[in-house]
Amino acid sequence: MRKICIALALAMTALMPALSSAQTLQINERGELPWEWYLTPTEYPCLTETIYLSGTLEYRLHMIFNPTSGGYSWQYMETTRGMTAVGMTTGETYQYNGPYTYRDNGSTDTPWGMYPFEVTIHNINHFVGPGDLPNIYFRTLVHVTVDRVTYETTVLVVKEDVLCN
Repeated sequence: MRKICIALALAMTALMPALSSAQTLQINERGELPWEWYLTPTEYPCLTETIYLSGTLEYRLHMIFNPTSGGYSWQYMETTRGMTAVGMTTGETYQYNGPYTYRDNGSTDTPWGMYPFEVTIHNINHFVGPGDLPNIYFRTLVHVTVDRVTYETTVLVVKEDVLCN
């Protein structure tokens, strides 16, 4: 999933020398990935049983490379389709919601290739237990901004938490 983003970025870096200075390259990709995830009481003590999540992640990728301005922008988003979350002990079905977004804007005119100047990652995974079974909520927000001249980080926000009730 996230490895796809990295692989595409590397592939696009390889394509950059082939573009003339007047060409803008846009890429739109859609796809599906099978996904499995186990949440265990050992890792998350608020759970009363292991939860098994399986189904399909749908992803969308939109990339723009503009050699004239020496910049790029890409957005990667995931949504779920047919995703089920089942308690391994009770057999009960948990409601699941899990959007993920990644946005990256940067420069292609650095000596070492693509360099991000602004990156934002937002991820939410919410499991709602039926009846008196617990709910668990994972939240991640990362935002980084880098100065284009000095390459120093000017903004760094990292927030991650897991809520149980």
